[in-house]
Amino acid sequence: MIVIHHLGISQAERIIWLCEELSMPYEIVNHTRDPVTSPQSLKSVPGNGLGKSPFVHDTETGVNLSESLAISDYIIYKYAGGKLALKANDPHFADYLYWYHFSNSTMQANFVTSMFVNNSGLAPDHPMQHFADQRLEAGQREQMACG
Repeated sequence: MIVIHHLGISQAERIIWLCEELSMPYEIVNHTRDPVTSPQSLKSVPGNGLGKSPFVHDTETGVNLSESLAISDYIIYKYAGGKLALKANDPHFADYLYWYHFSNSTMQANFVTSMFVNNSGLAPDHPMQHFADQRLEAGQREQMACG
């Protein structure tokens, strides 16, 4: 069974969704978010000294993992026989990989930059505000043009 250490409203949601999609049994251990850092309860989980979430423990294999896409791949290939993933010889494999990683690698960074800049109190015409807006819009355009 997969034990999911969860910080509400986090990337752990996608791991729960994946387990549900695969009708796979799992257990959730909820942790209360600390306003600044990872909560001590999450840092004290064996193998998770950095307090990452999502963090999973596979009770069958003893494997501990963090990073939502690594966890997703682990579950897909270990427990679902590759269901929900394309094989390397599929003609759309490169596109699959690109879009699979796009949300975490491109869009999330743009959203976080925009969020911090927008909440910083900078004037709307500040160069950093313009930079953040351009990055976010460029990522959205790429997604719409290719999607």
